[in-house]
Amino acid sequence: MRKLLLVCACSVLFAVGAFAQKAEANKKFEAYFGYSYFTSGKNGWNGDLGYYLTRLITAEGDVGGYYSHNNSIHSFMGGAKFQGPYRRRGFNPWGHFLLGVSHVSRLNESSDTAFSYALGGGVDAHVYRRFGVRLSADAVHTSFNNSFLNSGDWHLRAGAGVVYRF
Repeated sequence: MRKLLLVCACSVLFAVGAFAQKAEANKKFEAYFGYSYFTSGKNGWNGDLGYYLTRLITAEGDVGGYYSHNNSIHSFMGGAKFQGPYRRRGFNPWGHFLLGVSHVSRLNESSDTAFSYALGGGVDAHVYRRFGVRLSADAVHTSFNNSFLNSGDWHLRAGAGVVYRF
């Protein structure tokens, strides 16, 4: 429980510092939607909505759904995305840390909801005006049927899709 409080306190401190700075004037939000692969053979979708707090920091909300023949996982997370200080030739590298919950539904079994977090990053490539293409990869930790933060499962989430900035 102490680890959870420490992680939450650090996230709040980063967010408070970020609100003190002004975002770029020409864009305030970004929306992403695309295909996502989740380990154990699950295919699905992933989407997020981000608000530019500064030129380098974005507050981000992330949702996803991943499906296989015997179960499905849905994730609901939020956190901070840190973008590279430079954009070379239309490419923008970034990394993020997300906290939230995931829900698993199993065929002919009970479902479970648990704390989850993700650490990852990717690159956005500018395509046309406000549109771009995103490639991303995350390490996602879930603790279904396990004690909080002490054990659980690590998963790889990889995705590709379209970004729109407005």
